[in-house]
Amino acid sequence: MTDISSRLVTVADDIDFGEGPVALPDGRVAFTEVGGQRISVAEGRTRRPIAKVPGAPNGMARGPDGALYVANNGGIGPDRNHDLWTADDALDGCIQRVGLDGEVSDFVAGLPGAHPHRPNDLCFGPGGSLYFTDSGNWEVFFTEETDFRSSPPGYRHGALYLRAADGEVVRLADVSDFPNGLAVTPDGEHLVVAQTVLLRLVSFPLRADGTVGEPELYCQLPEPVLPDGMCFTEDGTLYVCGAVGDAIAVIGPDRQLVDVLETGVHSDPTNVCLTEGTLWITHGTGRRLATLEVDARPLPLFGAGRD
Repeated sequence: MTDISSRLVTVADDIDFGEGPVALPDGRVAFTEVGGQRISVAEGRTRRPIAKVPGAPNGMARGPDGALYVANNGGIGPDRNHDLWTADDALDGCIQRVGLDGEVSDFVAGLPGAHPHRPNDLCFGPGGSLYFTDSGNWEVFFTEETDFRSSPPGYRHGALYLRAADGEVVRLADVSDFPNGLAVTPDGEHLVVAQTVLLRLVSFPLRADGTVGEPELYCQLPEPVLPDGMCFTEDGTLYVCGAVGDAIAVIGPDRQLVDVLETGVHSDPTNVCLTEGTLWITHGTGRRLATLEVDARPLPLFGAGRD
């Protein structure tokens, strides 16, 4: 394990539970504020809100069209005391499109299956396919004595979804034990999904039509890394946040654990994105966006030269 807390540089603070960092072409980084119900952009050492959304924006990705796509869980999240926060304007979870001009529209709504729907994170894959996780009714974790290391009574497992380029929405697989962050491998052949409660990542093979095959274990993570958001580098290294545990796992292209980066007590790293030589990290209850210098290059977007 490596303590990197002294190497982290705060870019923006007083963030209301940050999530979903996204690198923009002009060098800025956008991110969601779950409790603040807004999408913001880091400009210098400040943040500038660009859109207000109902519910609770969680994971976010930049689409091939340059817009931001947001996994809105409907209106819940941890507050700064790790208690459950609930939005006054709660809605059924959905995927929203947010233009950099602040225009918000529904992209995927009316998901099939039992309510509530809790979209958590999302990523684009080959051919413009959008994949997203639904973590299930995870609010029940806050009604039981739990540390997210076991699923409490009443928890309904989540799912993996596809929104195909033609607009069709498909529930690809039921996924147990809190499906969370996800990322497509650099070769476009597999989709890696976090199962937070089980401290593991699983890999779904991607078929030509965008659907998935049976999953296999990608990597079993050590304590204290309960996996959350993640991103791949150009060479296939994977950075995985462990919000519960205050750490980031580094997994090599061979799927073996390389290191565990300790980010400091109560730092709560939730998600990451990468620009040239810089890892950008949102901290939930840590209330900041921070950077770490790394020897790594980002991947181009699918739909922008990788399909």
